[in-house]
Amino acid sequence: MDKSYATQLSLARLTARDSLSVVRSVLPQVTPEEALTRLILDKAEGNPFFLEELARAVGDGGGATAELAVPDTVHGVLTARIDRLAETPKRVLQTASILGREFPRRLLEALWDGRALDEHLHELTRQEFLYERSGGDEVAYVFKHALTQDVAEATILAPRRRELHRRAADALAALDPERVRELAPLLAHHYNRAEAWSLACDYATRAAEAASAACANREALERYDQAITASTRAAVPPAAELGCMRPALMCTAFSAPSSPPALI
Repeated sequence: MDKSYATQLSLARLTARDSLSVVRSVLPQVTPEEALTRLILDKAEGNPFFLEELARAVGDGGGATAELAVPDTVHGVLTARIDRLAETPKRVLQTASILGREFPRRLLEALWDGRALDEHLHELTRQEFLYERSGGDEVAYVFKHALTQDVAEATILAPRRRELHRRAADALAALDPERVRELAPLLAHHYNRAEAWSLACDYATRAAEAASAACANREALERYDQAITASTRAAVPPAAELGCMRPALMCTAFSAPSSPPALI
């Protein structure tokens, strides 16, 4: 984890007793002696997220008969749970996954092209794919786990995924036009994923300039690299100019005095 403000902790696996408690929180009727219970405990190996998602996958699949199709990985479990959703809630989840781990409801509304969004969001929260976060300026939803969002997005066919990213960027700019400068990194991300290279270059450059003005030189370097890549793919002129800025930023970002300056 390459973050100065974060500390990575290694957590021990849950004990067999604690693992069983997690499984029973989802499937209260199971007993330690059941073959299906032992299968879940053996596959999850004390990983609490895997335990819970495996138990939910088994429950969604109809209990004991599901043991023939219990996936071997967390990714497989999440994919199986998403595939079992009815078609419309599944499309809502996929659409939401484009917007990030947390997203405002109004942004999802701008992208959703179907009906009864409230009903489908209720179903997704009931099944604990999402949970609602309120209390701020607007209602937002959060994916229960970042991996759930990643897997949901991966289930979208590439052309549809590009279309949704383009629509997400357009909706963001339309809903908050006064925040376009602040949203430039996010807009660059969506346009990049949409392969709208000229717009991706434009917003990545704006984000780089804002980061450079704030002396966040490492971030500026990343954004200029993103802009160079996008402009190259779009075959537009900014690539050469941005390429000239990069060496100067590298010197600024990675050079530092060997000792702190003396205090006068």
